[in-house]
Amino acid sequence: MASKFNLGGAAYVKVGGRQIALRGNLKLSTEMEEEEGVTGQDGPHGFLTKPKMPYFEGDYSTVADISIEELRALKDETWQVELNNGTAYIFSNARVTTAMEIDTAQGQFTMRVDAMNARKL
Repeated sequence: MASKFNLGGAAYVKVGGRQIALRGNLKLSTEMEEEEGVTGQDGPHGFLTKPKMPYFEGDYSTVADISIEELRALKDETWQVELNNGTAYIFSNARVTTAMEIDTAQGQFTMRVDAMNARKL
């Protein structure tokens, strides 16, 4: 059960009813746009608003029950990310967007998943 004092720590990533072995360094964003300041040689001019894809990324353990090839083959899937503080997010129409390289010394790989939509539950 989540406590109001849990700030971070444990997290869980799931797709298709399967939990993926999250090692750590999980970061996520559900933002659909970002703003960037624009300046010229004469000073500030204003802001640009650009569309942005929601995403999450982290380090995962290389375990026998799922392969990089299986993860790469998942297209337009719904992924769920659950945080230790009780917050959960749904990333829909999502897919792996990074080249996943296995660090054999550490038994892990880094994976980023971009989504067409994301929302907090």
